[in-house]
Amino acid sequence: MLPQYWLAITRRKDLLDTETRDSWWCLPQRANVGDRVLLYCPRSVSPKFQGVFAEAEVDVDTRSQKPGGSPCSGYVSDLNEGLAYMEIRVIRRFDSALTAQRMKNDPLLAEMRAVRRNFQGTIFTLDVNTYERMQFLLSQPGE
Repeated sequence: MLPQYWLAITRRKDLLDTETRDSWWCLPQRANVGDRVLLYCPRSVSPKFQGVFAEAEVDVDTRSQKPGGSPCSGYVSDLNEGLAYMEIRVIRRFDSALTAQRMKNDPLLAEMRAVRRNFQGTIFTLDVNTYERMQFLLSQPGE
């Protein structure tokens, strides 16, 4: 199965503190182990890490282990589907974050739902072209 790609808007400072880290995130019900999650930090949380600062991978599907008791139960994403508690593992930090301004200046990324909504939300789906464009920009020196 091919991985799916997600953009998580995090206000959790614990994800900013270490190089790699095991943690969790509320992802749409259709998420699977092996999916990739780009972590975005708003400037209001940390000017140092503002932007897409790391990539995580869904490591463990805990849906069957936490039925009904999940911190995600009762929440619905703007994708109109319930969210599931999934364990993630930060697999890399980027040398230079992909800032909101760089995304707004890029013709493809400017059309992303997250950008159009000014990163108001928790989780956004990314198609493969958008994910690859973000990876390309993340490999380039920041402005």
